[in-house]
Amino acid sequence: MEAPSRIANIKNKFEKIISRFTEILQESPVEILISLFSFMYATGVHEEVITTNTKYVFLMPLFFVFSFVVNRIFITQKHRLVYYLSLLPFFLFWWINVDTWIWSAGYAVAIIIAGLFLFSFKQNRQNNTFVTNAIQYTSEIAGSLFLMLAAYALIVSIYFSLKYIFNITETDREFWTYSSLFIFVVGWPLTFLMLHNDSEENDENMLINGEPGIFTILLNYLISPALLIYTVILYLYFIKILVLWSLPKGGIAYMVFAFVLVAVIAGACQPLLKKQPYKWFYNYFSFISLPALL
Repeated sequence: MEAPSRIANIKNKFEKIISRFTEILQESPVEILISLFSFMYATGVHEEVITTNTKYVFLMPLFFVFSFVVNRIFITQKHRLVYYLSLLPFFLFWWINVDTWIWSAGYAVAIIIAGLFLFSFKQNRQNNTFVTNAIQYTSEIAGSLFLMLAAYALIVSIYFSLKYIFNITETDREFWTYSSLFIFVVGWPLTFLMLHNDSEENDENMLINGEPGIFTILLNYLISPALLIYTVILYLYFIKILVLWSLPKGGIAYMVFAFVLVAVIAGACQPLLKKQPYKWFYNYFSFISLPALL
């Protein structure tokens, strides 16, 4: 594939991602606002701007499930106001201090009730339908969590590789706080909404049509882009070695080993995908990885 075609392909992929997020924003604005407000609240607690009721953000799953269910009950345009008003509980209950309640059995019971509410709001009277619905939601929650854990692991590995290679000595406290908050308070709900909307629309990338959506997202949207970024980082380090005429750090061997291992596994999984936008990278990986191996 020629370079202009690759650039056009990558541009088209980013346009599709932006279009998909725009669609989710239009379909589930309240759920996304709850996630963003929760992120801002947690940030305020971390920066000590908010000093009371600091555990209030832990109620976010309850508010999210409530708005999610209301969104799927009041789907007609004339009833959408009810859905938009489902954002209000996030602010109305703030005066209740939940700092001690969060660590009690009551919180665990509330989470369980929210889960049962999510599984049963469609009022499926047949046991098979209820179980199918419960399995679908459980798999979407678990799948989105798995994707966010994978994304978090990739972000952490890239961050600390940059720190190690280029001798960055800044503290890691802010990185751990803001990266984890964004991944699990914003990224996880957003990914769940994406997986759920895809399953409702019977998207061609979902398992129902022969290709697991989670598997596709993991390879094409997380691992492969991370490998490309990692490749750039390593080559920048090679240039630094040549310019400064210095020996590489010993830890680079471990980084290169993990880099090659992940790339080989991801390349071996490419035939399982219907669309292989990074096939060119894996086809030439033997040559791309040669400087790193040397």
